[in-house]
Amino acid sequence: MKLVELNNTWNLEITGKGELKPTIFKVTNIEKEQFTSENPNNEFPKLIKYAFEDEILKARISGGEMEIPFEFKRIQK
Repeated sequence: MKLVELNNTWNLEITGKGELKPTIFKVTNIEKEQFTSENPNNEFPKLIKYAFEDEILKARISGGEMEIPFEFKRIQK
């Protein structure tokens, strides 16, 4: 997964295991500590949201009626 800027447009590129080409999600909204990316042509997900809240990175992927939330916490070593 990586964020890439091309011609003043940000995209989230996600390459799954075993895939040769990434699936591109156009970043459609950027705010202070969050962004939303969309690909209406993708089967699932169609929408990916990331937000940083209280030291936790939250992600939400959705498409149709299905929605899956994720939380990522920093591991202290």
